[in-house]
Amino acid sequence: MWPLEDLGEEQRLSDVLEAIKFGNHKGAQSNPEAILKLVLKDVKHGYAVAFPLSKANLIPGILIAPMNLMHQNTIDETGRIVRERAINT
Repeated sequence: MWPLEDLGEEQRLSDVLEAIKFGNHKGAQSNPEAILKLVLKDVKHGYAVAFPLSKANLIPGILIAPMNLMHQNTIDETGRIVRERAINT
């Protein structure tokens, strides 16, 4: 269930510290080159800004979420499963 009320400052700060302590999910940790490639692509196109985690608390209202990579299949025009790579860049 998703909260429908604003997140209080104390809870937000607690969530940020917990996310930093948790780090990324195993999928991201096991393929750091792929994560770097994706993040650099987002930065290049203006969808993200990279900064050291040690500076996260300087950004007002910041929220942090762990990253992950998931393998995903798709289907072809006949409905057969086609194996896809985790990243299509």
